[in-house]
Amino acid sequence: MAVSFDPSLSSEVDWIRFLSKDMDMAAPRLQNETLSALYVNEGNRWLAAAIAVEQGVLSLGNNTILRKMVADLDVQFGGRSDGETVANYVKYLRERGTWEVLPTNKARTFEVL
Repeated sequence: MAVSFDPSLSSEVDWIRFLSKDMDMAAPRLQNETLSALYVNEGNRWLAAAIAVEQGVLSLGNNTILRKMVADLDVQFGGRSDGETVANYVKYLRERGTWEVLPTNKARTFEVL
């Protein structure tokens, strides 16, 4: 099966690809069959995306600039290491995925750290 991404998020595979930041179809990191298998195994898009990211298949922090110095100019974005950023995102995906399978009394809100 060809790798594709539909930005309308019409399928679970598209959702998992979106949540795991694997939307560059010129160089996809995972095949649709792999994402589908993760979905079947984990039970929801959030947990499937967490597994894909956690296993190191996908890198969320490869474009993050933490510090750049040029002469007297010092620019810093964020403040967390790439590993910390990825770990926090995986934690968020896992919490959100777990929340999805809880009974209907869902009173907790989530935020990305």
